[in-house]
Amino acid sequence: MTTVKPAGTGTGSAANLSRDNSPTETIRKLEDSFAEREVEQNKKHHQELVGVNELHKEELQKIQDSHERSLRDIKARSEDTITKQDMNYQKEMKDMKDMYEKRLEKLALQNKRVPESGT
Repeated sequence: MTTVKPAGTGTGSAANLSRDNSPTETIRKLEDSFAEREVEQNKKHHQELVGVNELHKEELQKIQDSHERSLRDIKARSEDTITKQDMNYQKEMKDMKDMYEKRLEKLALQNKRVPESGT
């Protein structure tokens, strides 16, 4: 006499197949799949952020370098202008000093002549 086992109680492939296709197993697989996709998306997003931060850092460095060059250029031009102005001022001062000395010499000569002609 053969005994008949109820469905799903044996170790045969039909019972395993039935368990693998159960709604909870399907949900678990979907959740695992979703979790894997979420992890991959997070990794991709993180890599994109790292790339954007690196590009931002490089762009900021370029801006800083450009600004420093501009400041050095302005400083150099200002020094040239100040140097030229200072040289002009020094020349004017020398010219005024020379003119003052000549005038003093002229006055001194006139003062020497005046007493001679007055006696």
